[in-house]
Amino acid sequence: MNKEQFFNELNKLLKALPEKERNKANTYYNELINDHIEDGMAEEIAIEKLGDIQSIADEILSDNGINTDNGIKTNKGSSVGSNILIGTLLVLGFPLWGSLLLAGALLLLSFYIILFCPIILFGSIAIAFLASSILCTVTALFIFLENIPYGIFQLGAGIIVFGLSIIFGWLLVSTTKSIFKLYSLTWKKVLALFKKRGA
Repeated sequence: MNKEQFFNELNKLLKALPEKERNKANTYYNELINDHIEDGMAEEIAIEKLGDIQSIADEILSDNGINTDNGIKTNKGSSVGSNILIGTLLVLGFPLWGSLLLAGALLLLSFYIILFCPIILFGSIAIAFLASSILCTVTALFIFLENIPYGIFQLGAGIIVFGLSIIFGWLLVSTTKSIFKLYSLTWKKVLALFKKRGA
């Protein structure tokens, strides 16, 4: 079968389609055949490689919402009546699916709030300890003038508290890194889930 015969037969099988859709199909399969010919394939072999012409036509018709069962063509595209029914069901079902959607959104929000709590906690403790160490060190200088042992004690307390602020600062940095990794991982998984559903 050559190209002319192939397209004549295909157009006969696709007569249920609008002309625009038939032209799209013809252009697509013409390019496909030409690609095979450019790769060094003979025209007849390139056409054979496409498969059975009836199967090709059935696939095109099915993609356009038309099925051929026992030679009877039935349009399976969505009708106005079914669109109205779907719209009505969406409106009437809003109290149910709307509340479920809101619950899901709030659950996700609470998850992210809980996720960021350690950052706020460690950050607050680190800042508090740093401020305390500065205060202890400054007051130690004044206490030295009146009582040297108390001044040394105050300075030592300031150094200890400063050490604690460094520990909590390190915890803050490492926790922030881990949480942002977890955040990006969960976000990627959520996006991948929606992509799979959309495909």
